[in-house]
Amino acid sequence: MGWPTAWAVGHQLWPSKGDMDPVRMLSAVKRFVADDGAQDLVEYAYLVAFMGLLGLVIWANIVTLMGDHYSNANTNVENLWASPDP
Repeated sequence: MGWPTAWAVGHQLWPSKGDMDPVRMLSAVKRFVADDGAQDLVEYAYLVAFMGLLGLVIWANIVTLMGDHYSNANTNVENLWASPDP
């Protein structure tokens, strides 16, 4: 994995706070869009986001299943109880 091309040639990838010239900002945005040095980081971010969403879906289903099983077990235990004779 190499350094982004803007860093390799000595250019600043994003201007500092004092450099808010619109032409320089546009140039920085163009360099940022054209630079593919961090493509693997973006792919990893997508992968992590996908795994997180998948985890949320699975967790929601697990919670529902656990609630159903608990309710069934509770009902079965209540049905086993026999009231005493008066």
